[in-house]
Amino acid sequence: MEKLVFFTLILLSFGFSFAGNGSDAPVTGVQALKKWSLPYDFKVEKKRVGGLSGCSMFEDHLYFVSDSRGAEGGPRIYVISFNSLKPEIDFSKASVISVKTDSENKILDLEGIAVFDKDQIFLSSEGDLNQKPRQNPSLFWINTKGVKTKSVTMPEDYLPEKSGKQTKGVQNNLVFEGLSVDFELKKWAAMLEGPLVQDRASLKLVESALDSTKFDKIYNYPTPVPYSSNPDAMPGLNAYYGISDILFLNSESFLTLERGVQFGRGGMGFHTQLCEAVKTKTSNELSRSCFYSMNDDESLKTDIPSGANFEGLCWVDKQKKKFIVVSDNNFSKSEKTVFILYQLN
Repeated sequence: MEKLVFFTLILLSFGFSFAGNGSDAPVTGVQALKKWSLPYDFKVEKKRVGGLSGCSMFEDHLYFVSDSRGAEGGPRIYVISFNSLKPEIDFSKASVISVKTDSENKILDLEGIAVFDKDQIFLSSEGDLNQKPRQNPSLFWINTKGVKTKSVTMPEDYLPEKSGKQTKGVQNNLVFEGLSVDFELKKWAAMLEGPLVQDRASLKLVESALDSTKFDKIYNYPTPVPYSSNPDAMPGLNAYYGISDILFLNSESFLTLERGVQFGRGGMGFHTQLCEAVKTKTSNELSRSCFYSMNDDESLKTDIPSGANFEGLCWVDKQKKKFIVVSDNNFSKSEKTVFILYQLN
C-alpha cells in the first residue's frame, strides 16, 4: 500500500448563526470545522483516487462514489470508517467496491450515491447520450459485490429518443447528480443537475417512498443562479449553473449544493453555494433560498483560489447537524480532491 500523505487539517475561522434544521425556521448559515485534501497521484489498489462525485454515510462508514470510466479503473465506490466525534478521513484504509456494467447499463457514469443498508446501495448513472444509440441514464441499487439488484422505472418524458434529434428527456451530463435517503421519513430523493430538454423552466426533484421503484412525487426547483453575500465581489461570466447534490433537512425541505463554471480575469473557475429548498403548501413548486457561498470564504481562497468542482454532499451524524462536501477533481493533475466538514449552527 502506498504510504499515505496525511491530510492537512485546517480549522476554518468563519461562522454564521442558524435557527436549527429540526424546526421550520429557514437555514441561514453554517460553520466549517475541518478540511482535508488528496493529491492527484494518491492511489488505492494501484488506481488514482479521483472523480469523487457523491457521498453517503451508513452506520460508521463513509461511501464515496467515483465517476471513473475504464481508462481510470472503472466505476467504483470507496468505503472508509468515520467517527463524526473524532473526524478523520484516511483513504489509506479504504476498501473498494467495483460497480459492474450489464446489458442495460453498458456505460456507467456514476454521479450520486445513497446507502440504504450494508448490502443495498442506491446509485445514479448519467449514461452517455453522445453514443449511437444513446445510452440512457439510470437509478438503480447494487449489492456489495457491485451487481445491480433492481432499478427505478423512469417516466418516458425523462428518457431521450434512442437516435435522431432529441426533443425530450434529460440533457447529456445534466442528469441525476443528487441522491439522498432518509430513514426517519422513509423516503429517497433524486434531483436533476439541469432541466429537461422540453421543460427549461425548472429542475426536477423526485421524492419517493423507501421501497418505491418509481417516481412518486415530482417537484419543480427554480433555475439556479449564483449567490454571494458580497455581490460586488462576484467575478466573471457564469457559463453554466446546476445542482450537484441534495440532502433531506426535514419532511418539508432539502439542503441543495449548487455549482457552476465561471470565467474571470484568472481564467476558468467554479462557484459553489448552499441553498435550502422548501415545499410550498398548495403545489409541487419549491421555493429556493441560498445562504452560503464558498467563494466568499476568505479561508478557502489560499488553497482553492479558483474554487473547486464540489459535487458530493452527505450527513455524517443522525442529528443532521454535520455534513461533508467533496470535490470531483476530474482526474486532473491541476486539481486536488477536497473534503470540507461543515456544521449547521
